[in-house]
Formats: sequence, C-alpha cells, structure tokens
Amino acid sequence: MKIRLLGIVCIALSTLVFSSCGGSSNDEESILFDSLVNTNKTAKVPPEVLQKILKSLPSPVEMTSIIHQSKAKFNKDLLNPRENFSDYTSSYKKAVNLGIYGTDLGYMNIYEETILSMTYLDAIKSLANDLKIGHFFNMDVIGRMVSNKNNIDSLMYISTSSFDKMSTYLNDQNRAHISSLILLGGWIEGLYLYTQTAKAYPTQQLKDRICEQKIALNDIMVLLSVYENNPTFKELITDITTIKKLYDNVTISYKPGEPKVEIVDGMLQIIDSTESVIEISDETYNSLISEVAIIRNKLIQK
Repeated sequence: MKIRLLGIVCIALSTLVFSSCGGSSNDEESILFDSLVNTNKTAKVPPEVLQKILKSLPSPVEMTSIIHQSKAKFNKDLLNPRENFSDYTSSYKKAVNLGIYGTDLGYMNIYEETILSMTYLDAIKSLANDLKIGHFFNMDVIGRMVSNKNNIDSLMYISTSSFDKMSTYLNDQNRAHISSLILLGGWIEGLYLYTQTAKAYPTQQLKDRICEQKIALNDIMVLLSVYENNPTFKELITDITTIKKLYDNVTISYKPGEPKVEIVDGMLQIIDSTESVIEISDETYNSLISEVAIIRNKLIQK
C-alpha cells in the first residue's frame, strides 16, 4: 500500500508556475537568518531527499476524501488567521507560514470556500515575494484553481514538478532552508488539520492516516538533520523530535492480501491489496493530538 500525504502543500504552492517575478523585501532579521543558515556547510539538501518526502506525504485528493468521509464540517477557526501574515518579519516565519497558508488554502478549497480562499491569496503572494520566490507563483492560475475544486487532481503533477524547480533554484542559491521550511510548515498544518478533525469527528480511517505519518516523519527527520548544527533550527528540531518520540510508540505492520485484477480503461491492472495494521494506545494518540496543536500554534505566532 502506498502512503502519500502531500498535504495540501502542493495545492498550497498550487500551480507553482513560472510567471513574472514579484518584488521582494528583507528586513535585518531575515538577512541574519539567511546568513546563519548559510554558515552551515551542509545547508544544501540533496534533491532526492525532498523528492522522497514529497512522495511520502498525502495527496490533496486523498486528504479531501478522508476529511469528507469523516463527515466533518468546515471549521474556519482551524485556519491560521489571514491577518497574521503582516506580523511575520523573519524569513523563518515567512517560509513556515507560507507552507501553512498553502495547506489552509487546500482545506478551504476542499469545502469550496471560494470567497474566503480569495482573501488569503494576497497573504500568500506577499510572503512569496518577500522570500524572493514570487516568480514561482502564478496568482491568476491559483485564483482559478481555488474557484474550481475539480482542478486539484489535474494540477497535482504541475504543482509537484514546479515545487521541485523552486527547490532546485533555492538550493543553487544556498537557500534550501526556505523550501525545507515551506514543506515542513505545510506538513505540520496538514497534520494539525488531520488531528483536529479526528478530535471532533473521530473515525478509524482518519486515525490510521494520522498514525501513518510516522513513515513521513522518518524522512522529515533526515531533512532536519541537515540543519542539526544550526541554532536557528534548534527549537523546530526539538519540537519535531517531541512528535517523533510519540510516533516511536506507534506500531505499523502490513497484512498481505490477495492481488486484485481489474480492467481500467481497457487495460489490465493488478491492484495491491496489502493492508496496514496500526497499533497505538489512547494515551499516545491523545498526546499526539495535543502536542501537534501546541507546536503548530507556536509556529503561527509572530
């Protein structure tokens, strides 16, 4: 069974298509942050690391399906308030919250909250421009995407491909920390939406998907190890490690099933029916929900 949780980050960074270059601005705190990161000789992230993480995260289509199947109602209170974006002055906060806003955009799109989604676009554009990656965001295309949720599936390839291009661009400029933080912010927000939805509308399927993030987290820890000697990342690494310790108590095993043969569009396909078996105590599960909320709420603070 292939577990993909490309949280709604890809929707978030939506159709990261090349367009006109946006303006940019950096304050002293941002410049200091970038210089601190660049003193780390291991700051460049192997492209295959980001690619592996992207493949281990859940797709927007999968997340849409799971949240809808939980019968959960849209909850605006789960979003990072749009007005917060103007309070983020460091590159660290801007990058993390660009990922968070992107995932929120996907969540809004799931529930066809078009008007609300449109109000978030200027926040996303502003943060992207400040990080000097505004030229990767075609806001016209993003605007059309959020007005039509049926675009999600067809835009997945473009989104992922363009995120790779942005990551390569930042890597070449010794700014891989920006794409890493966007990815981490999006993943944490996706996990936050998962856990908060499960808390209000508990289903076994949603609980299993949350537990399966243990697999993605192993890859994320590899990404964070690139910055383990960097003081700027110290608090984030400590927080993610706290989640990792909880996930260490989760056991995932696999139960082989009989392969199924189906004909799809005239083509014979063999479907893998392997099932995952999840074991987690109520204490660990409830602690995980609480800890994710604490970390996420810390990240959206100015």
